[in-house]
Amino acid sequence: MKKTLATLCLATIALGVGAAPDEVPDSVMEAAQMVSPHGPDTVRPAPLEGFYELVFGSRVVYVSEDGRYLLVGQLYDTKQKTNLTDQRMNDIRLDMLDDLAADSMIRFAPEEPRHEVYVFTDTNCGYCRKLHDEVTELNALGVAVNYLAYPTISPQSRPEAIAVWCADDRQAAMTRAKAGEAVEPRECSHPVDEHLRLGKAMGVRGTPAIVTESGEMLPGYVPAKKLARQLEQGGG
Repeated sequence: MKKTLATLCLATIALGVGAAPDEVPDSVMEAAQMVSPHGPDTVRPAPLEGFYELVFGSRVVYVSEDGRYLLVGQLYDTKQKTNLTDQRMNDIRLDMLDDLAADSMIRFAPEEPRHEVYVFTDTNCGYCRKLHDEVTELNALGVAVNYLAYPTISPQSRPEAIAVWCADDRQAAMTRAKAGEAVEPRECSHPVDEHLRLGKAMGVRGTPAIVTESGEMLPGYVPAKKLARQLEQGGG
């Protein structure tokens, strides 16, 4: 299509909604074996005419209907000046978060939040601690912060995350841990490993990783005022 430009570069994507198996040409599924012998998680017609969009965990690829061409990259609509792959990734991240129980996250929120962010965090991460120092400011700016565990920095990270999520007062335990204070070790039925799997599926590579209400992922620390301003402007 003349309206669409594809540029080759790696992309990350999560699970989405697929077409019915009997609607997908065999040639497309055969080409999918070049990416993974297990096949794609989802398949649907791509915005690029004559192509299908295939999702493999944290990757998206495009395959021509005849199976001859396989595109791994970003798909742009040059007329709309839109990255269609990024849009798709954002939608899928939100779908994945919707499938997560709200009470599995540790939430710091004002009474009437105007915006929501979802933060993959590690209590031993310096920039995670810096971000947490600004949670009160974010709340004052109308931003609710929902924490998910992503304990990968040190061997102590996972047991500490479990202790925080198993605490009677999870907010207080999170604040203590982020201040470098000890949190009483505890065990319970916790979501830490589920959060870790979710983060990997979303392509999280470090902490903090902020997912905005539009599904955009912001890797790394963002100052409170800048983050709030970005949300107000609809960016993120």
